[in-house]
Amino acid sequence: MVVALLLGAVAFGADEPGPAPAPTPPPEGVESGGESGGEPAGGRAPVGQPARPKPGDTIRLIFASGDSTEARVMSVEGDAYTVLIGGLQVVVREEDISDLIVLPSVSERFRQMRALIDPADADSMSALANWCFERGLYDESMGVIDDALDRAPDDTGLQNLRDMLRAQIELAKIRRAREAREEIEALLEPEDEEEGASTRLPRPYPDFPLLTDEQINLIKVYEVDLRRSPRILIDRETIDTLVARYAENPLIPTTREGRDAFKRRTPAEILGVMFRVQARELYPEVRVVGHPESLRSFRDHVHAGWLINSCATNRCHGGENARDFILFNRRPTAARSFYTNFLIIERYRTEEGLPLIDYQTPGRSLLLQMGLERSEAITPHPDVFGWKPVFRSRDSRGFQRAVRWIEMMYRPRPEHPVEYFPLGEEAPEAPAPAGEETIER
Repeated sequence: MVVALLLGAVAFGADEPGPAPAPTPPPEGVESGGESGGEPAGGRAPVGQPARPKPGDTIRLIFASGDSTEARVMSVEGDAYTVLIGGLQVVVREEDISDLIVLPSVSERFRQMRALIDPADADSMSALANWCFERGLYDESMGVIDDALDRAPDDTGLQNLRDMLRAQIELAKIRRAREAREEIEALLEPEDEEEGASTRLPRPYPDFPLLTDEQINLIKVYEVDLRRSPRILIDRETIDTLVARYAENPLIPTTREGRDAFKRRTPAEILGVMFRVQARELYPEVRVVGHPESLRSFRDHVHAGWLINSCATNRCHGGENARDFILFNRRPTAARSFYTNFLIIERYRTEEGLPLIDYQTPGRSLLLQMGLERSEAITPHPDVFGWKPVFRSRDSRGFQRAVRWIEMMYRPRPEHPVEYFPLGEEAPEAPAPAGEETIER
């Protein structure tokens, strides 16, 4: 029965996973009373009458579209909630949701679920271990697996999960330590150049221009893969504007019943219609929670994987010898950092007018070729002091992951309407999309 409860609530999902993926975590349905069908510890409002959470509460939002997500309340003003979803602050209005559940704490939910699960139920114990991992309850995660293995010491599935979670937990701890170190470095960095001479952590470019949250969200909209999209939020007013402004388009229903049905479609489906009618003026009103899969790949396997540590160091493209190709070299997993560097890389052109990324033949991209040993590269990196290759060969895992990242990017390439001026130069125009059999955004 517990397995059914865990799997039956899969539509509730979990927050966006971190850079190191783990097996699918158990969903959120168990804490609502399990087999007894009772109310959740945090309380639940009747449908159509959302509960009134307070700042700091963890809640589950169930939208009128049927989608749901977990969020943390930042503030409450009238009928609007500012919540944190997947690291992004968004405003949700009561009219946008059909139900709201105030959840108990993560530790309390773990205790509720643990009490329901028989340690001999390997599937449910595995699901609970993953749920704990996704929420940072590392000791609890390993404790669940150890309890399960006490009952089934020869279960290879549990053994493999234990080994994988142990490795993922170590990586997560390393990542958290690195991010904490970067936060400390950011606090120690000077706010102006006059203080730079006395700081222990000098930074070549204290005023490096970074993209705003609004610009980042707009890039997300243009890059989202609707087949595997992150969570998308579209206000009812935006949908009403789309229907009214593009009423003559055959993709917009003409009858009242058709329009009512259209407004009940999923946000991803509505965004797909926006793309097809090219309602670009409405794109900024779409909110993308989390990151498109392609940009997550860039963050994890390129930006944090080798770009910052190899190409954007102070002695290279993150320092005073960077010439006209300068990258931000702090906080590699922060959105403002990796989206800014992504835009710089995509828009940069060499003196010969060549782009760094070859979307037609990713393996020939200058960004990757110049990371190879010179003897292996089609276009080798210039012979400069201190340069070291990033990849041993084209078959190396880092090189192949970078190729896959480029292959994942949306085609034809969109023009991001983002005004951004890199250090020392005017913002160049983004390349025009290639003529392919897909939707121009």
